[in-house]
Amino acid sequence: MRFDDTLKTVLAMPTEDVGAKAAVWMQVVDILAQDRGTLDPALRDQAYSTAQAWRDSVPENVRRSAAHSAGYACRSADLVALFGADKPMIAAPVLKATQLTTVEWEWVIPALPTASRALLRERRDLPVEVRRMLASYGPSDFALPGGDAQASGETISQIRELVAKIEAFRKDKHDSYGEPFEVQAGPSTSAFRFETGVDGLINWVEGAPRGPVLGIELGAMAEIGEHGVDGHAAGAFRRRTPFRNARMRVPGDGPAAGDWLISGLPRFHPATGRFEGYRCTARRPHRDEQPFPRTTALVSPGLPPDSLRQLIHELRTPLNAIRGFAEMISAQLLGPVSAAYRTRAEAIIGDARKLLSMFDDLDVAAKLERGAFEGRSAAGVDAADILGEIMADLHPQDGIHAQQLQITVEQDLPSVSLDTVTVERLFSRLVAATLSVARADEALQGKLYKDAGAIILEVDRPFALRRLSAADILDPTHDPEGDWPDAVPLGLGFAMRLIHSMAAAVGARFDIHDSAFALRLPVAATNGAVERR
Repeated sequence: MRFDDTLKTVLAMPTEDVGAKAAVWMQVVDILAQDRGTLDPALRDQAYSTAQAWRDSVPENVRRSAAHSAGYACRSADLVALFGADKPMIAAPVLKATQLTTVEWEWVIPALPTASRALLRERRDLPVEVRRMLASYGPSDFALPGGDAQASGETISQIRELVAKIEAFRKDKHDSYGEPFEVQAGPSTSAFRFETGVDGLINWVEGAPRGPVLGIELGAMAEIGEHGVDGHAAGAFRRRTPFRNARMRVPGDGPAAGDWLISGLPRFHPATGRFEGYRCTARRPHRDEQPFPRTTALVSPGLPPDSLRQLIHELRTPLNAIRGFAEMISAQLLGPVSAAYRTRAEAIIGDARKLLSMFDDLDVAAKLERGAFEGRSAAGVDAADILGEIMADLHPQDGIHAQQLQITVEQDLPSVSLDTVTVERLFSRLVAATLSVARADEALQGKLYKDAGAIILEVDRPFALRRLSAADILDPTHDPEGDWPDAVPLGLGFAMRLIHSMAAAVGARFDIHDSAFALRLPVAATNGAVERR
């Protein structure tokens, strides 16, 4: 067998500083996740050892991005064990998506911490034997700490302390802010209490089923569509300050599942002042308290659209100069340069292209906010021709692979009554956003066809988006850190909201169906003259 030597090259790259080491670590993990038996076994073992040894020195945001990238592509039990031992918010994308054999799961599961096993219990696609194995860990996962004869004194002390906490809570039926608080269990659960350790992980629950709640991390903001807490709670945890009515979403379909408002106080050791975690309460939101509030605005209300457009203009000018200079270096118009410099110049060109695309989107968003966006054309344009050029120009280095999306085009389609730039932006943003969250092994289908006086581009919803509601997909307010690593620069929610708003402004329509996205573009009144590119 001929082995792929890419991994050897990556492992030999310099790692003098933290940034370089993190970049190499992410590349190593990505290669291991994509491995289908083409790596040299000895080199693969070396790579796993390196990934394990370096993991804690790699910034958390890099590890989260690597986990998202590896999630659906990963077929490695070793890599699942590596991510599974990390924080729940990092482990979740891998544990929720990776497909392993029963034998591999039986090897991985015993090495996972309690929180990771709790994440696996949420899956309904695991083999029966694996689900049975996870169920067998239930009592030990939720048991009080134990030990041998020498440690019995410490164990008894821990049990007494826990019993004292429970008794104190039972006597005091008011939450940390003095509001009435009645714990209810069973199907009508409307409130409960919980505590976290110093790491922010929930490790004690009263008044609700423990399984879905244990392991949720208070110190990390949940990603869009995922369970966890909002930025209010996460920020308070980092500052060790009290918080009130933050948002938390619990997974599953049991009594504790769904949205909660949580309040909490930090706990400090009375003698040493050392931080010990949080003591919190959770209640269901009232009807007038909409969890995870949405917004219809595309740009920040604190920045007027005219000011945004001026800022974009001032940024675009120097960026174009940087891009032009990089293109001259890449083409060696200023003289011969080494391969390393050309590679760096091409990376700058790619980054500049992404930024310019982002500026264009922000410019359009500002026009939409002002009601000044115009995209109609009486002459009409050839939508099929524009779509063909977009598919041909997709850039694999941006994490987008055109071969994952096969679009069939109906013959002899009439022109649409929009201008070229608008159709190009609508199609390109939809295709890029869709492909950016598709699994590496996911094949998507699309079609461009005529129906009831409209030209429709219909594209499959990727697997990762099928569990999200239309409101989630169109929400532009989530933190970009919680988005997919290869998504469009301003985030999935912004791109989808931009498509929706642009379509509405020009008499088109963007529909989000259960299994597909559909752009309906109006057909031109006459198909004589067509706007040329």
